[in-house]
Amino acid sequence: MLYLHHLFVYKMVVLSILYTYKYALVKGLTKVKEFNYTIKDEVGLHARPAGLLVKTAGEFSSEITVSKGEKSADAKKLFALMGLGIKCGDTVAVSIQGGDEDGAYNTVKSFFESNL
Repeated sequence: MLYLHHLFVYKMVVLSILYTYKYALVKGLTKVKEFNYTIKDEVGLHARPAGLLVKTAGEFSSEITVSKGEKSADAKKLFALMGLGIKCGDTVAVSIQGGDEDGAYNTVKSFFESNL
């Protein structure tokens, strides 16, 4: 019985290592796409466009990050975005990395240009 337990633990450790290696390999093969955007909306990134951005970002598996100065937020998390306090005239940096980064880049950049 003890042998089966050790075998199970060994199998779980090996699977965990393989998953981590695969994730690191995939992440390492993708390039980060970035763009900067100066907010033109008079009230900045408020609840309505932030909610739409979360919805748009959620369509992609790529990691999408919005940064303002030293702070950054996951574009798929509404409260994190709102916590950045982005106002009119602020310049934000948007970075996108993942398997569908090309489509995400085009869509998110278009979103910023048409909504903010």
